[in-house]
This record gives sequence, structure tokens and C-alpha cells, in this order.
Amino acid sequence: MKYTNKAEGKGPGPALRWSLCGLFMLLWSVGIGLAGLYFAARLNGYELFFSYLRSPLLLVLNCLPGLLLVLLVFGMTNRVWAGVLAGGAVVIGGALANYFKLQARAEPLLAADLRYITEAANISARYTLTITPAMIACFAAVAVAGVFAAIFLKTRFSAGKPRCIFVAAVLLAGAVLYCGVYRSERVYKATENIDVSFRDGHTLNQWHDVDQFCSRGFWYPFLHSTKTLGQTRPEGYRAEEAEALLSAYESTALTDGQKVSIVSVMLEAYADFSAYPQLEFTADPYEFFHELQAESISGELNTNTFAGETIDTERCYMTGSTQLYDYRAAADSYVRWFGTQGYKTQFCHPGYPWFYNRSNVCEYLGFDERYFGGDYFPIYDDGIPILDENFFPQVVDLLHEATADGSPCFSMSVTYQNHGPYAADYLYDESTKFVAQNDLSEAAYCILNNYFWGINRTDAALRTMVERLRDDSEPVVLVLFGDHKPWLGDGASVYTELGIDLTRESEASFYNYCRTPYVIWANNAAKAALGREFVGEGGDFSPCYDDEGV
Repeated sequence: MKYTNKAEGKGPGPALRWSLCGLFMLLWSVGIGLAGLYFAARLNGYELFFSYLRSPLLLVLNCLPGLLLVLLVFGMTNRVWAGVLAGGAVVIGGALANYFKLQARAEPLLAADLRYITEAANISARYTLTITPAMIACFAAVAVAGVFAAIFLKTRFSAGKPRCIFVAAVLLAGAVLYCGVYRSERVYKATENIDVSFRDGHTLNQWHDVDQFCSRGFWYPFLHSTKTLGQTRPEGYRAEEAEALLSAYESTALTDGQKVSIVSVMLEAYADFSAYPQLEFTADPYEFFHELQAESISGELNTNTFAGETIDTERCYMTGSTQLYDYRAAADSYVRWFGTQGYKTQFCHPGYPWFYNRSNVCEYLGFDERYFGGDYFPIYDDGIPILDENFFPQVVDLLHEATADGSPCFSMSVTYQNHGPYAADYLYDESTKFVAQNDLSEAAYCILNNYFWGINRTDAALRTMVERLRDDSEPVVLVLFGDHKPWLGDGASVYTELGIDLTRESEASFYNYCRTPYVIWANNAAKAALGREFVGEGGDFSPCYDDEGV
């Protein structure tokens, strides 16, 4: 079709031609946006796709990026077909990349993944990617739409100035939307779409990062994830100085005599409250732990977190980093270093592998074997992982399996028992109370006794574990530490009742906020192999730093 002026009577006029082109690009953007949402929901079920349609805001937020891209490419090339092809290829291609990553790795495609294109290609080569008829139909539709636009939609800007204004307007609109909407935490929270009823009975979990992402489609949460891009250099950082400092250290290898197995156990919300005289203990929940301290190197750990964010302490310990990163590919870590020294490496956690994306991140950090709840460790019907008394024996069993051929093992275990909150209106065990009520409120009394009920059970489980390792023929060093202080009431209400200052306005209050205990214990075989007793004061340090004296 050849467009001519309406006055010549041979075709639609300019206004109508522009209207038709604009309408086509709008409808095309909605179409590819819906295709992207289809693949975003595909692995969960069609019910999730229809939930997007019931949310006008989610629908608009997922379709707008495609529309802006179509308009931008049209303005830059002065060709409608170029915008149509670019928009379709990018929007559907991105949605399919997300689909395949969810299928293969159980994690969505985030903006940070764009830094690791090479690694992604290597990983994808290990999986079989099945192309479905729906995918073929989508790309066929892109091709047909591009050809249609090339033949019938030939409207163009006749001058450079209007075209430049158009491109600038699209860029400005995109920048305003990105900064004001797509990066907004308020909008992100408002678009939570967890309450979806699936016919097969499964549900979306509000604590599951992947479910939270998928509940919002793909392009919207993907653009929101760009907030995690980039790492800020420390103040005063100089690359040359850093290289000079690093070159002063020599890389050394362990001798065969030094290769003892290391069992690291990070204890959930484990803190020693016997240090606070305002608490009157009627039973000692730390009986064995205090005995263990006396025959170990012990001290205090200064963590970066309080009553949550377990992975901060966990990953600082495994990497030596002072701050967390968004691990999306293979990363340096102590775990990986032990692997280079001939160690087998194991990670154990009785909770779900998707929480904090542990399954994938532990692989990135170098763990050869990873054991989780619901896979290796059983999870109770109420969703609560197994207790330490059941967890620790299996950790030791896995250690023995790994070292059966004479290889040393680096094992990292993260417990779940003692995770808050703790009931404030009843006692878990009426027969055993650990602190006297005195002036404590009923809520504080229940919370404290319920917390110590779990600590006491961990204490008994630790005793069994240590005694099992004590006379083991294989040399083993056991590292125990708490990840953070526990939740004790909303707004730290129990701490307030006890008069424990958490303001961090003084050195004492800072330690009240962040300090947890650690012990480094060695069995008889490890003491003999390393020629030291492993007893004494170890000093205070952070999870990412081990004093040379220890």
C-alpha cells in the first residue's frame, strides 16, 4: 500500500496514518507484554497469569517497558517495523530467559545476572532447554508483525527536529517512570500478589523471594532488581594500593599434617544471657556450653545484625567479606580455598533450600555437597524443620561419609532451632522454667522461658555431638557461634524490661546489641595432629576475621 495525502484521494491522510501506527504499536506492546506475563506464570500455573490480568497496576507496569522500547526504536530508526521487531525480541526474549532460569536454577533472572553472561552460557550448556509450541508461536508472531509493519505502516518523521523531540520525550518518560515507579519500594510492596489460589493446591510463599518475584510478572520485578546493581567503592579506595597490600601476602598450602576436618555450626539466635545479672536463672540452659568453653578457645563475636538477617553472619564467615554481595556466579570464599587444598566441602541446613537462595549461593561459594530440609532433612507437617537433637547426628554422619576415604572435610551447618518469635502467652514446657518471674511481665516471662527452652535443648544436642567427636580417629575442629542476638518481643520489649541498653550510644550498648559467643574446640586427634591444646581466650572479632592468635 502506498500512502498519499488525503487531499489526493488515494489513501488516508497523515493524521489517520499516525493514529493507525500509534494504535498498532500500542496494541503490539500490550500483546508482547501479555506474552511475557504468560511465560512468567507458566511454571506456577495459569491461575497466576489471570491474577496479573486482575491487577491493572501490574499489567501496566509489565507492558510499559515494551511500549517505551517500541517507541524509542521507532523514533531512533524512523521505522515502525524496527520498533516492532526490537520490542518483540527483547520483551519475549527476556521473559523466556527468565522462564528457563527458573526452570533450571529455581531462581529468576535479575538485573545483576547481566554481569555474568559468560557464566550463564556455561551453566545453560549443562541443561536441556525445551522449545515449546507457544515459544515458536511468539517468535513467529514477532516476524509476521515486523513484516506487516514494514509493508503497511510506513509512517515516518519528515524532519529531524520533531524526531529528536519525540526520542527525548520517550527517554524522559522512561527516566521518570524508572526513578519514580520501578525503583520505588512503596509501589513494589503495593503490588504484592501472593494470594493466588491454584487448582493443584500449592500456594505462593510470602517469605520466598522467588515467589515474590514471580507474583509480579517479569519485566516489572526485573527492572526493580536493578537497585542491586553496582558496588560502592570504600572511601579512599585506590586500586594500586590494594594490589600492593595484597601482594605482600604469600599464598600458602596446607601440609598433610595440617589437614584436619573443620565442622562449623552457626547456631540460630544463640546468645549467652548468663552475663546479665538482672536475670535470675532457676535452671542453667547453658550448662554444657560453659563446660565446652572451658576446654576450648572461646570469645565473643561482633556481628553486623540483630534478631534477623542470618545470612550476614553466615556469608561473612564463609567469605571473609565485610559486607554481603548479591552472589550470582562463582565467587571467592574460604570454602573454595579449602576445596583447592583437597577438602570435600559440605553445607547443611534443615530449612528450605530456597530461603535466602541458599541452594544456589552455596554452589556459587564452592560447596560440593548441599543438604537441605525437604530434600535430605525431614520437615515437620507444620513446616518447622527438625530440631538440633535430630540435625546434629546427621551432620556428623555426613562428615564421616565424606572422610571415610581419608579426605578432610570442611562442613558448614546453619541451624533453625531457636528461631523467633517465641510465644508470649504460654510456656512450651510448664514443668521446666529457666528464669524467675520477679518483676517481669507475663509476656516477658513467657518469651524468655520459651527462648531458654530451645537453648537448653540445643545444649543437650551439643553435648551428644561433642562426645561423639571427642574420640573420633579422624582429626576434627569444631567451630560454634551464634549468628545474632534473639528477637525478644516487638520493639525489643524484653530487653527494655531487663534494662539491657541496645541504643549503641555507648560501647557497652553496642556489645549488647551485636555480641554472640563462639568456641573453637578440637578433638584429641586434631590436637595431636596440630600440636596444640586449643584452650584459652580467643579474643573478640567479627565473623569475617579470625585473629592470628587463634
